[in-house]
Amino acid sequence: MQMSTTLKIKKRTLWVIAVAVVLVVGFFFLKGNSRNEVSDVANNAIGAQVGNIALDFSLKDVSGNVVSLSQFKGKKVVLAFFATWCTPCQIEASRLKQVDDETGGEKFVVYQIGVDNRESEDDLRNFKNQFGNDDWIVGFGFDVAQKYNVRSLDTTLIIDENGKIVYRDNGVPASFEDLRKYLT
Repeated sequence: MQMSTTLKIKKRTLWVIAVAVVLVVGFFFLKGNSRNEVSDVANNAIGAQVGNIALDFSLKDVSGNVVSLSQFKGKKVVLAFFATWCTPCQIEASRLKQVDDETGGEKFVVYQIGVDNRESEDDLRNFKNQFGNDDWIVGFGFDVAQKYNVRSLDTTLIIDENGKIVYRDNGVPASFEDLRKYLT
């Protein structure tokens, strides 16, 4: 009789442990999903993901003009986060210029956003003169880079005519094929 009582206690203990393990695993699984959902909501809220509507912003360009993203509704827009010394940024700017020249400068707007606080407005102007076109908008935008979750230089976003982000690269110059695909 004592053997069966001991066996019942062992079974009950194993059962309680099994239920506890399932509850703990379930708790961590649900908690992990909640964290991912919050992260997804945060990314959507800041307009950082392909498929999201781009977050509006206003910046002063190197000519002293305040320019808002919303001014270009109905046009494709390239947001290129860069530093003048960044070689991949220079490569991509040259490619953008070539595609811009091929389309006659009518198809899209280029907004280059400098993110190195050691650089001056003259540095940005010189970069634009060397790698860009006269109608390109160039200015500093550290806060915009944060809002768009920029984590590396040469991050580029392409926004369609409806304000939706259709392309994003991080740290690698966009290919001619991608630029032509999304901008022409």
